[in-house]
Amino acid sequence: MTDGLIVPYITNPRFADDELARPFIPVKLRVGGNEIQELAMIDSGADVCVLPHQSGVNLGALWEDQYEIVGLSGLTENLESRSITLNLTVGNLPSIMVPFAWTNTDDLPVILGQSGFFSLFDICFYRSRGEIALSPST
Repeated sequence: MTDGLIVPYITNPRFADDELARPFIPVKLRVGGNEIQELAMIDSGADVCVLPHQSGVNLGALWEDQYEIVGLSGLTENLESRSITLNLTVGNLPSIMVPFAWTNTDDLPVILGQSGFFSLFDICFYRSRGEIALSPST
């Protein structure tokens, strides 16, 4: 992998009950002129990227202005979700536009899933070393 970055597995203090280091990475999310920083979990088992409700509110997004998503599965199956596209930046890598399922709960972290994230990055999980390597796909 070239022109990428390596980040360590970390624990997310927002989920203090879970002390296991996981593939969380710091990201910047932007929509319009608003930007927030979050810890996002890279999840190869997630079909879509997920945004907790308060994160969308902090970005100034209006729930009522987004289209409802139906037919999600897994952790989001029973949650009301809306479609929102955000500018995502990871470290010094180029920013990308990523579609998210903006949920009506804050019980989940920001999740980076197959659609919109894995399709744009080459990702290697080095669990034994506690590292994740990312680079833009070629």
